[in-house]
Amino acid sequence: MRLGEFLLTQNTYLTGTISSNRGVPNELTKLPVETCFIRKDMHLIVRYKDKKDVYLLTSKHHAGFFEKSHYMVGGKLQTFKKPAHIEFYNQNMGSVDAVDQNLEPYSSLRKSYTWFKVGLRLMLQMLLNSKVLYSKAHGLEISMCDYIKLCCDGILKSIVTATEK
Repeated sequence: MRLGEFLLTQNTYLTGTISSNRGVPNELTKLPVETCFIRKDMHLIVRYKDKKDVYLLTSKHHAGFFEKSHYMVGGKLQTFKKPAHIEFYNQNMGSVDAVDQNLEPYSSLRKSYTWFKVGLRLMLQMLLNSKVLYSKAHGLEISMCDYIKLCCDGILKSIVTATEK
């Protein structure tokens, strides 16, 4: 909540998920309904029951629903109402989730000291960014694992060449 308040002072809106133990009012967690909203000043907190409870904090949207439909097993079309904020979040957070999915297999964040985690994350992010540029420049799609091997091979060759001189 404090981050949201600070961002509003900088004329920046936010929409994002929030853990239930990070400032979500107890009343919201205990209500026996699937979807509920609570507003505090400019912030709206939404609880939506999907497979589990999802809490979303937004300073951009108002309370409201979006009608959605999907096919059930057997081909029957079912329509239901979903909070508009959840739909907005799902449509706009795809690239962030894709980056996290690409970096996850190479992440050692759970196995290292805190200061080291930041450096590793930045290095992996730089590798991913350079992989995207490499793929576009050469017109080919390469896996993250193959790209890391390619980079290591290039670094080792440059070290061997430098030591031979």
